[in-house]
Amino acid sequence: MDFRDLVMERYSVRQCDTTREIPEEDMQLILDAAVQAPTACNNQPFRIYRIRSREMRERAEQWYNRAHFRTAREVLLIVGEDAAAYVYPDKQNNSLYTDTAIAIAYMQLQAEDLGIGSVWINAFDRPLCARDMGLEMGKETPVALLALGYPLPDAKQPTRKRKSMDDLVKTI
Repeated sequence: MDFRDLVMERYSVRQCDTTREIPEEDMQLILDAAVQAPTACNNQPFRIYRIRSREMRERAEQWYNRAHFRTAREVLLIVGEDAAAYVYPDKQNNSLYTDTAIAIAYMQLQAEDLGIGSVWINAFDRPLCARDMGLEMGKETPVALLALGYPLPDAKQPTRKRKSMDDLVKTI
């Protein structure tokens, strides 16, 4: 599959095949994609937690209580390390969310290349997550959950609404 096909075919998979495990070699490729992702000053201000134990999966289901989330074969929690993020010259902002977003996007594209679906989850209970994980908010920021799994065989890409290139790209 070429890159264009990869981008066009990737969609948020919300129903995973619960009978298919993701091979460890494939998970390592997905995780390495985050390691290789570009970040400001190469600071890599994030940590990735694989939520694997039954106890932690049950906790994660409290952070994000949706039926489709329970079908994921792997759940990753991406946590930003605030002090490690590059601080922009304005001293008001840093690269934390940009850097973690790039790493997550790289993991999604690697997963898609392997035939593994993903869904990026932002709407979860961050304070509860931080408490359960023993994170100190303001120092360690729960940024996103990434749920991974093989799409069900009859899964179809939903119709995408996209703005036109003319609406998004301006030549000046």
